[in-house]
Amino acid sequence: MTQLPDGVAQSWLYTSDAVLRGLNHEFSNRLSLARLTPQLSALLAAGEPGMQRLAADADRSEDLLHLLRLYRLMIFGSAEQPEPLLVSDNIVDAVDLFRHHTTFRDLDVRVNADATIPPLLMAPGALTQALLLLLCAAAGRVALARGDTGTLVVDFAATEDAVRIAVRLDGVTEASTAGAAHEGGDPPELVALRHLVGGVNGTVELTPASATLSVGTLVSLRQREKRG
Repeated sequence: MTQLPDGVAQSWLYTSDAVLRGLNHEFSNRLSLARLTPQLSALLAAGEPGMQRLAADADRSEDLLHLLRLYRLMIFGSAEQPEPLLVSDNIVDAVDLFRHHTTFRDLDVRVNADATIPPLLMAPGALTQALLLLLCAAAGRVALARGDTGTLVVDFAATEDAVRIAVRLDGVTEASTAGAAHEGGDPPELVALRHLVGGVNGTVELTPASATLSVGTLVSLRQREKRG
């Protein structure tokens, strides 16, 4: 992993610490249940009521494998190479990670997928992490100011040059937050987010009601490379 610029590591740590603590809690729960599989199987064989579903839950090894995959997505600054990606694919893992965030996990997330959105050119892990940071930035600015429940809505839009990913709290509009100011300045996730998307014409726009990430499309970045 390359040396990170000043402030980027601290910015990423702010989010990764909360997500990893949530993953650790879930992993411990799954592992504890898995260790009980022999006892549960014995009770199931003895015909104990209610044991069938519990034993089935304890034997869901794919859950542990999924958690391990999420752990690997939290490695910041990995040596992955950029490749064509669809943001609608990477948002799935980003939302999964967000749901383990110890502060924001009570928020629901609704993604308005759009199959017409053009591909980007980024390292897969970097795009997933950027989307996670965008969700956290929006949650911190918008949702927590109104309570720790609600639904974050993710919308996609695109032009020839850029894909825009906007995150807002359902039912909250710019008009309803007119004149509002977010206390504490920029969200702590912003430095790491800008670092991740800086090389792909990425920009971040923050308002009291939303957080929006704009990233250059695959076509626009290829054209920029040809122009030198």
